[in-house]
Amino acid sequence: CCWSERFRWEPHAGTGHVTSCIWYHRPLHARFAQVPYNVALVQLDGAAPVLVSSVLDTRPGILRVGDRVRACYSDEGPGNTVLLFTKIPAGDGA
Repeated sequence: CCWSERFRWEPHAGTGHVTSCIWYHRPLHARFAQVPYNVALVQLDGAAPVLVSSVLDTRPGILRVGDRVRACYSDEGPGNTVLLFTKIPAGDGA
């Protein structure tokens, strides 16, 4: 249930697919100074959560709804690790 404090951590393969994405061509925050950048909704495989994140190493016109992605992490400073995604190449089997 949303806002519940009753939850538990469970392992996950870290794979899913893009359900929506948008590209920003102007920086809206100092963390996103390098443009263009995307914000994507990612549905995890076999799990209920849809995560808001970014997909790395892609560009406008290449990232599409339905693309398979895999989780990765970026250490942005002490105590600040960001969950991001990378595209899974077609035919990878993941």
